Amino acid sequence: MTRTAYSRQIFRTWLYSSAISGTLALCLLLMAGCGSNYNIGSGANSPMSGSGLPDSAAAPENDHYQTQPTAEPPAANQPEAGSNAAANNPYAAAGIDDPEAFEAIFDQIKSAVAGGDKDKVADYVLFPMRLNTAKANTIIKNKEDFINKYDAILTAPVKKALANQKIDSLFVNDQGVMVGNGEMWFGATAGSPQKYGIIAVNHDTVGTD
Repeated sequence: MTRTAYSRQIFRTWLYSSAISGTLALCLLLMAGCGSNYNIGSGANSPMSGSGLPDSAAAPENDHYQTQPTAEPPAANQPEAGSNAAANNPYAAAGIDDPEAFEAIFDQIKSAVAGGDKDKVADYVLFPMRLNTAKANTIIKNKEDFINKYDAILTAPVKKALANQKIDSLFVNDQGVMVGNGEMWFGATAGSPQKYGIIAVNHDTVGTD
């Protein structure tokens, strides 16, 4: 083999080795890039991290209503208009089994409040009852506590809302039966036979002082 032919062979070998090395380097770079993309989103802010999970809901404090009925519950919770449940029992969503008995109690409470009969009104309260104001939320534990705070609980705006409330336009959802803009809420006990009565009074609603 001549020197010229030998030199050409050496050059071809070097060129081939360089091409292989370049290909390997390119593959390593691509593999490194794929690895980086795979790790994106695996930190604390990823969808799988604990920080993205909602807090558990607070449990109700008693067995006949949710802890704090809102002044303006979502309309989606009302019984569907025209449904059999709404036609036969418009208070079913609130857990009330006997609509006639509830309406009788409702009328009796309206009369007792209008007449200022504190003792009778207290008989229709389902304790513990929640009193919500702009400053604080208070639990009225029993009949004696209710009567002692009667005038502070049933303020003039609350009485007016109850007096003006028509029974056929009561708002009903799974939190209870709402009077006015939420000044007063009615509910039912969980046991059988059921008892119906006042479960909450709100002073922080529209039109309530």
